[in-house]
Amino acid sequence: MSVNQVGSIGSYIVAIACILRKRLCREPVLPSQFNLGRAAIPINILALSFLTLAFVFPFFPPAPHPNAASMNWVILITGFVMGMAMIYYWFRGQYTYLGPVEYVKKLS
Repeated sequence: MSVNQVGSIGSYIVAIACILRKRLCREPVLPSQFNLGRAAIPINILALSFLTLAFVFPFFPPAPHPNAASMNWVILITGFVMGMAMIYYWFRGQYTYLGPVEYVKKLS
């Protein structure tokens, strides 16, 4: 369950951080029916603050002074997966990935 929670919260952090970066750099955001207006930046900062805290807690062991059998190994699994993903991106992914806009343009 901890791996699932870390993955879900991590994906929320990435999505909200990308939108917040666009807003802070005053880059255009895709139009949508739902708009937070002027409250968008404070809400995104508040959401990132909460999610960052929620992201850290699944890495703690269930009880103090754990041994190897009761240790929470999620940090090792997360680090390994993130490391492998970065290695894959650096050596292959950045040369083969087409973003959604380029993919749609290619189809039409």
